[in-house]
Amino acid sequence: MSATAPGMPSPTRNMPAAPGAGGKAADRTLMAGLFLLALAVCAAFIVLAGPLPLKDDALQYFRIAENVSRGRGFTEDGVLPHTYRPPLFSALLGAWFYITGSRTVLSAQIYQSLCLALSAVATFLLCLEVFPGRRAAAALSGLWLALHPSAWTLASWVVQEPTILLATTVAAWLTARWLAVPGWGKAAAAGAAWGVAALAKSVALFVPALLVLFRLICPRKSRPAPFREAALAAAVFLAVIAPWTARNYLVLHRLVPVNDQAAGMLEWNVGHSDVPAGEGRGPVALLATLLATRNAAPGELAGQKFLAGLDRAGLSGEARRERLWGYVAAHPGYFLVQRVRNAIFFAAPSVDWLIQTGRLGTGAAQRSAPFLAAAALLHLPLYGFLGWRLYGLFRGRLPLPLSFFVLFFLAYWGVYALMWGEPRFSVPVYPVLSLFVPWERLFPRDAAADRGETVGA
Repeated sequence: MSATAPGMPSPTRNMPAAPGAGGKAADRTLMAGLFLLALAVCAAFIVLAGPLPLKDDALQYFRIAENVSRGRGFTEDGVLPHTYRPPLFSALLGAWFYITGSRTVLSAQIYQSLCLALSAVATFLLCLEVFPGRRAAAALSGLWLALHPSAWTLASWVVQEPTILLATTVAAWLTARWLAVPGWGKAAAAGAAWGVAALAKSVALFVPALLVLFRLICPRKSRPAPFREAALAAAVFLAVIAPWTARNYLVLHRLVPVNDQAAGMLEWNVGHSDVPAGEGRGPVALLATLLATRNAAPGELAGQKFLAGLDRAGLSGEARRERLWGYVAAHPGYFLVQRVRNAIFFAAPSVDWLIQTGRLGTGAAQRSAPFLAAAALLHLPLYGFLGWRLYGLFRGRLPLPLSFFVLFFLAYWGVYALMWGEPRFSVPVYPVLSLFVPWERLFPRDAAADRGETVGA
């Protein structure tokens, strides 16, 4: 990791020169253009497609947001504290409802559209920080997100991914700034931002450990920041989530850092398993079966029948968790292959809107020509670039910020492989995925950067 690839920005502890007035004006123009374009795409989709019905997860998020806006706290029924869902999305949506005075699906769609548009701007800033002096690359990265169907189709749906996307991208941008030019204030800002991102989705809980580990494994001459700064970032992260963790402890009388969804994910994995159908098959054949997603009738899968048996026995709490883990332990091969299935699905573009509107059954969505075309054009090349960047990381040829984001993306991907990988869950790290494109080979540095003006600093 100590060397730097040709054409890539070298990590330095010297403060970069301030961008010129022309560079600042160009940045503002591009950011405004990306924001308006993304907002227009979302608005057009909302008008043409209409809202998705409020049901399941969306209905729960909406009810909590309504109660937050009416001063009833983070509750679903207006009385009991809610601990199953992460707090950030419903809390912010509730604040939006309160500010606008409108508690409608259309109001929620406007909030979603604003998050997506701001995320396109944040993607521009992130790419410009990792590839300073390459404004065209940053603009294309933001444009890719603004026009990505898996992103703008979320505008019509009351789900938390747009909020997670914005929080994660801002945290990544602040981290890139800190790694490029260390400082106590930047370390604290990065740690705080990741704390907010964790309140959006607990998948980000691994980031403090990654920040400290990343500092330790870097060669001494290229370490991104003093260890004390990495420790500060981790401490601020913990301080941000601590009040919510304390609230959960008072409610549940056990340690739950963000939300109490672990047992739910265990049930989800068991409920979506069909162990007898996979018995006697090799790993490759079993994986092919798992990838051929189909709409099973309620109660048809073996895992659903197992859960029904637990319900009839009246098992709950710790006793239920023990039986669930016992079921997993009894079929280790099946659930190991299920982890591979999760990783593959995570890497695919989302067609959730088509599924939710009944335009495609789940199985048909995975096999349809539009799905395969989207996977080929929007995703497969970028995951190929991730492999190339990983090779560069092992060869010690990546600059520090890009090295960190390769490790971050792999860890994020791995967490979802362990839990439950669906294409929609990868949307929040699309901006990080776009960093793996070899922008330094595709675009020269801007003239302003060549004159010593660090664009986007």
